[in-house]
Amino acid sequence: MMRRQGWLAGLLLLLVLAVGWGVPLAMASPSGPPISPSPGSMNKIFQEPEKYLDREVTVEGTLVAEGRGLAVTFFLRADSGERLQTDAWVPMEVYHPREGKGSAKSMAYYVGRRLLLTGRLQAQGGRIILQVSAAKELP
Repeated sequence: MMRRQGWLAGLLLLLVLAVGWGVPLAMASPSGPPISPSPGSMNKIFQEPEKYLDREVTVEGTLVAEGRGLAVTFFLRADSGERLQTDAWVPMEVYHPREGKGSAKSMAYYVGRRLLLTGRLQAQGGRIILQVSAAKELP
């Protein structure tokens, strides 16, 4: 009985680590063709939100975090100061195995970095939130 429980616990740990290491999950397809505001500018999104909601967009800026602990919120800040809230597209923390083979990046890694984010814009609680499907670091 104990051997079986140990085996199941090991399998569960392996699944948790696989998700933390970025095993891709199925993403819903956008309801229309991808559209992108002019690079680096989120102003169009805030001027005409109905045009961009529930659509895939690509925007660039610097990721910033506000709050502490579990109450942290992430924003992509454009050079002009506009901010677009994002979801957490990678784990908040990364646990490395004893062998030190963990190579996953956490949200803390991306904070302060210049990024090109692609995702769907969703209205949630009166705010516009980018549900990120792809992130690319920029120089």
